[in-house]
Order: sequence, then C-alpha cells, then structure tokens
Amino acid sequence: FATVKKMPFMLDNREFVIRYLVKSEEGKVMVALESVDDKIDYGAKKRMVRGLIRSIYVIEDLPLRGGAKQCRMTLVSQLDAGGVIPTWVV
Repeated sequence: FATVKKMPFMLDNREFVIRYLVKSEEGKVMVALESVDDKIDYGAKKRMVRGLIRSIYVIEDLPLRGGAKQCRMTLVSQLDAGGVIPTWVV
C-alpha cells in the first residue's frame, strides 16, 4: 500500500510505499513492513520525497489478570524520511 504524509510549510510531502506480511501463531501475531520501489500513479504529478521504513510489530497474549484479557505489543521500527528535514521539524 502507499501513503503520503503531509509535511509543514516549505517541506515536500513524504511518500511511503510499503508491503507487509502477517504471520500468526498460537497466542501471537507478527506484522512486518518494508518499503518497496513500486511506482504509484496518483493521476496527477505531485511533489513528494520517497521515504523508507522497515518495521515489525509483535502482539502476544498474556495471562489473564483479574479476569481481564491482556496482551503485549512490541514495535521495532527504522525510518528514513528522505531528503533534508530541519531540526525544528523533528
């Protein structure tokens, strides 16, 4: 899938084109995301910078606590926003 993130005035918007893989096991779901080089046709020329991302989400069941279901979510992500971004934006 593709997404475009709007940036503040004077900066080009960032485009991320991503593929993802979902794997589930007993009591656990893992989702991996990775940028791909696919070209997206938006129907009009847009000024954007292509960003890169690589992430993994792990959601796992935890034992009941006080009769309530619980889970733990772990996220590890690496992002390259592409181009130059001033420190006041970060």
